[in-house]
Amino acid sequence: EIMRDYNLERDYDAYAEALLDWAMFLDNTGNDGSAMKTYRRALVLLQVVRGQDDEVIDNTLSRIANVLGRQGRAGEALQLLEQVKKRRIAVVGENHPLVADVYFSLSQVCEKKRDYQAATAALESCLRIRRATLGPFTEEVGMVISQIGIVEAHQAEFGKAICTWDEALAIYKKAGLFQDDVAVLDIMEHQANARRMLESLEEEQ
Repeated sequence: EIMRDYNLERDYDAYAEALLDWAMFLDNTGNDGSAMKTYRRALVLLQVVRGQDDEVIDNTLSRIANVLGRQGRAGEALQLLEQVKKRRIAVVGENHPLVADVYFSLSQVCEKKRDYQAATAALESCLRIRRATLGPFTEEVGMVISQIGIVEAHQAEFGKAICTWDEALAIYKKAGLFQDDVAVLDIMEHQANARRMLESLEEEQ
């Protein structure tokens, strides 16, 4: 009776999920080295139990790529994300929120390596898919537009960035976010910093 209730595959899957939860905690608290090791341990188990074409596996690979990007290993991160993107497109098609998520991760890595043209292109692809699949006035769309503003600010296009953030704020408002929401407050802080930079540039001239 005990052996009949024992399911090795189920137990491995549950252990992999527990490892993944712990890896995400380590990731979110800045413990990149430990997070990377734990993600990889979870990934090995998930690949055995679930096979290669699984959404959780792709999400784990994307998280590993994000850690690699933070560690300055942008080449490895981009290669990994391109593999994930190719597999997701093959499974769900190109115009799918899961593919949009990969484009967003690609933009983050490109931004860290200061390839702002590639970061913008990835964000525009993400934005196109999210608008088409989630609607034009959603928090997810506003987040992408806000990120485009950040990339513009990195290129010292402060006036353009402020306008882009205004667009993101308008979308957040339509999506039901309030003035004290963290996403809204972040944009307002970005805009204040950009205005200070513009004033400083004007004074120098």
